[in-house]
Amino acid sequence: GHWREVKTVVVLRPEERRESTSGRRTVAKRFVVSCLGNADALFARARAKLCELGWWGPQTVVVVVGDGAEWIWKRAQKFPNRCEILDFWHALEYAWDFAKQYWGAEAPATVAWITRIAHQLKAGQVEEVIAFLKAMPVPATGDVSKAWKALIDYYETHAARMRYDEYLRLGYGIGSGAVESAHKR
Repeated sequence: GHWREVKTVVVLRPEERRESTSGRRTVAKRFVVSCLGNADALFARARAKLCELGWWGPQTVVVVVGDGAEWIWKRAQKFPNRCEILDFWHALEYAWDFAKQYWGAEAPATVAWITRIAHQLKAGQVEEVIAFLKAMPVPATGDVSKAWKALIDYYETHAARMRYDEYLRLGYGIGSGAVESAHKR
């Protein structure tokens, strides 16, 4: 009959993230909540897991890291005290799509440009990145123009969810790797 997919949430505490010898942060303790069903069921199960663990209360900040899909942000609104984060790697994926069309996939300028964007985004300079993008000389039509417009629209839509410097300072993850990894397992 109808489309169904497995949806997953990883429940953890920022203080459970540990820095490994490589300088990367890993999660020491996490709980995976999955369901084969709709998004409402997933978010209800996530809240139930928070309650079961004793992690739910008036001071609980629920951090939601998502890829930009509207259904995620609509469900996140069910948590009154929340922090919405656009997955950092999805944000860069849009930049890569544009850069590959603008300079070419193998061009050194592509890597240099992406590196600049990544550093600025991690530094919390999303507004500066948007201004920089708008000032670029881009053809008025064609695939490059479409990718450029899509990138600017994506960043403008999610700018409030792209304060990566603040999230990292608070110990929050900025990528959905924990969920992607849980799906693979």
